[in-house]
Amino acid sequence: MSEFEVTVIVRVTFEFNAAVGALQDYIEAGELGDLLHFNAARLNLGLYQTDINVVWDLAPHDISIMNFLLRSLWSDDSDDVPTRA
Repeated sequence: MSEFEVTVIVRVTFEFNAAVGALQDYIEAGELGDLLHFNAARLNLGLYQTDINVVWDLAPHDISIMNFLLRSLWSDDSDDVPTRA
């Protein structure tokens, strides 16, 4: 554990992306069936930078998008929400 107590906050930039909104509409309408797996593929990582780790730089956006899409499937009082044992 780090000697610093750090809170990580992910920006919700992609929640306003038209493609993410369309995907959410498909999910809410049930047009994609049961969601069993997410796969995120980055097709353009931008300029190569040696001072940052691409996973720490980009993965939070993908996780934020997935969390946003799943939010509409689970209610706060649902027993279907997975939890860590």
